[in-house]
Amino acid sequence: MENANEQPPQRWWRRVLWQKIAMVMIVLFMEVTKLAMAMVMIVTSIAIVNFATSMKITIITIAIFQDGILRHHLWGGCSFAFSISARRVKFPRDPEGPMRCLRGTLDSYVAFRSYLAAIL
Repeated sequence: MENANEQPPQRWWRRVLWQKIAMVMIVLFMEVTKLAMAMVMIVTSIAIVNFATSMKITIITIAIFQDGILRHHLWGGCSFAFSISARRVKFPRDPEGPMRCLRGTLDSYVAFRSYLAAIL
């Protein structure tokens, strides 16, 4: 009777192996995606730096560059630049934009330093 309820022995190591392979593939995909995003951010940031240099707001673009590269997105940096340059062109601006971007830039700088310290 006990043998009827028994299941055939499972090859647990195969399941664990496939889980490990899937995990490695996901991590590799995420790293490649981050690298691609960083390359896009470099090109975009250079374009914004060139645009901002002609507008004489170079210091702000440094924050855009750091925020875009280290956090892999450009929204905070763009809102920061547009909120600063909005004073000249009279666009509606986000009053919290500069502080949010500065906080994000500082957070990303601290995270980047700890990341470098961990890998070096």
